[in-house]
Amino acid sequence: MKPEGRGSSDLVRGLALLAWIAWEMIALTGAGVALGWALYRWIGAPMILTIVFGMLGLVAAFRRIYLASKKLENRE
Repeated sequence: MKPEGRGSSDLVRGLALLAWIAWEMIALTGAGVALGWALYRWIGAPMILTIVFGMLGLVAAFRRIYLASKKLENRE
């Protein structure tokens, strides 16, 4: 038989994982956009760098999520 508290524990773990994934996506994409915008404002770099750095931040977020999921698979 399954313990009663196990279902809510899985729900909490799932919600925590979802929150972490959302945080990674927002934080790293935002950091890339902020870097591109700062370069545009400070040294007059092309505005397209804002988009490029934002996309690089998004790629970094996906990479971190992928590596974390591989680590979780190996642990279980």
